Amino acid sequence: MSDKIAYEKHPVTPERKKELRSKGFKIIDAKFDPNPKKKVEGNKFDRKGAMEYLVEKEVQHAKNISNKDLEALVEKTKQEGDE
Repeated sequence: MSDKIAYEKHPVTPERKKELRSKGFKIIDAKFDPNPKKKVEGNKFDRKGAMEYLVEKEVQHAKNISNKDLEALVEKTKQEGDE
């Protein structure tokens, strides 16, 4: 059984199920997510979760930042945290 869990809002489309399962994820309804604020991981981008993550990490950013730039900033912040 997989250690990776994808918390997804149900119902999940068959295409999304196939995608997640092919990557080794077990799918669980998002309402059971023990850490609902942590939405930066996975394939689904959550703007609110990303903004909260950056505030938590004390990273300065514009409130009107584009989703593309926001996602890149989150990834950069995560990589810098791993070093």
